[in-house]
Amino acid sequence: MRRALLLALSCLAASVLSRGAAAVELEGTWYVLIHYTDSATANPEVTRWLDRIWEFERQGDQLVWRDYPIVVFEDQSGRWEGRKRTLTAWEPNAAQWQEIAAGLQVNQRGSTRKVLVGSDEKGWSSRPSGRRSLGVVSYEQHWTIENVRGLPVFTWRDSLGTAAEDAFDGVTRFETEVIEGDGNLLVGRYQRDESKRGTFRMIRAGSATGLRSGGKTPNQKAMERAMQQMLSPSGPVAEDLRERIVEGLAAYHVDPRAVEVEALVGRALELARSGADPTRIGEAIAAEVAAAVRTRLEARSDLIPPPQAHDDSVRYAFPFPPDPPRELIQGVDGRFSHQGPNRFAFDFAMPPGTPVLAAREGTVIEVIDGFDEGGPSPRFRGRSNAVLVVHADGTWAAYAHLARGIPVRVGDRVARGQEIGRSGRSGYVVEPHLHFAVWAFDPREQKAETIPIRFEDGAGGVIPEEGRRYPAASAP
Repeated sequence: MRRALLLALSCLAASVLSRGAAAVELEGTWYVLIHYTDSATANPEVTRWLDRIWEFERQGDQLVWRDYPIVVFEDQSGRWEGRKRTLTAWEPNAAQWQEIAAGLQVNQRGSTRKVLVGSDEKGWSSRPSGRRSLGVVSYEQHWTIENVRGLPVFTWRDSLGTAAEDAFDGVTRFETEVIEGDGNLLVGRYQRDESKRGTFRMIRAGSATGLRSGGKTPNQKAMERAMQQMLSPSGPVAEDLRERIVEGLAAYHVDPRAVEVEALVGRALELARSGADPTRIGEAIAAEVAAAVRTRLEARSDLIPPPQAHDDSVRYAFPFPPDPPRELIQGVDGRFSHQGPNRFAFDFAMPPGTPVLAAREGTVIEVIDGFDEGGPSPRFRGRSNAVLVVHADGTWAAYAHLARGIPVRVGDRVARGQEIGRSGRSGYVVEPHLHFAVWAFDPREQKAETIPIRFEDGAGGVIPEEGRRYPAASAP
């Protein structure tokens, strides 16, 4: 491996390696090779690979960053086995390193272009769209580059959501640890969400060219056939689209089994086959999810009273039996997930099967029931069994991570202290717990967010603190 790297650098006229000393000039073309393991797969110990081309271009006080995820070599040795892409880690041979130095071909399909503002001294950041609202689900990609004058850190954040809540929020991070070859080679850590971890190498390359429409090599034709397989209804792209759509629907408390998910996947695949970039595909998914959410909410409109000011005199019952007391493992402004609109939420540790009780009387407006699994893997995001109960003042309580087999149904009136389910471990959880929060709609800001509440303690009410145990007050 070291010998191959030295060959690549010599092809780039970088004859002296100087660790950590050279500054990096981003402008130009870079080849990025990633080796990683994925704990969310059936073979978490297998080292896998990805590669891509990055181009950086300075335009006045802006930096244009282009990402090409489909890279074409004349010599595809080791990258493909017949018509299938090699799963396990691949390392370029000497001839392939020379191709990288001379300049590779790239396929425009799936490419993304972002305009970043800032400076090398202060960092670079793409502008947010600023189009989020409560009623419209949107897809956004936010790219940043930090510490350009030192050890650069490249971050991608992909989110699907509204002003009220993100259905999913994926983060990919390339963190440089070593700079070599007079600033022409960056080596560091790679991480995608919590499951994919490994290393990356970013090597200055020759200028990339678009894939020629004619005169394709046999390997290029094989690659195109493999791409067709990847974009088939049974391929990995379709599976990823299903995961994202299900996550989006469940995060907005829409039962994915009540939606024609396969039809949504099919429409997204058509866009991918036509060469649409990830942003356009993401926006299409967001529009489909938004339509499903609107349809579901319209079906519940007769159960939801007009929004009013929250009755701050209300003291909520703890949503579980009083004995034994339960520890609050994440509270207001919790660092793990209680930020932004979700800041006033409470996570109480409890073993699966503990009765979950209504903290305030109201009407059930949504039930998600049917998920059996959960854990700390991102693949469980949006797969939480939950109950939503709307109150007389238009606020609603969310009870999440419940066990399968919820006894209440949409439209049921529930009394304070009534059992509405059992605690479980469904969805994205580190340990079994009950997630509880009260939400309200702000007509001035046109968004929903959690609100501060107090629990009954026999006095003026209490706001639970992390690390402490709380008994539930008896329901009056």
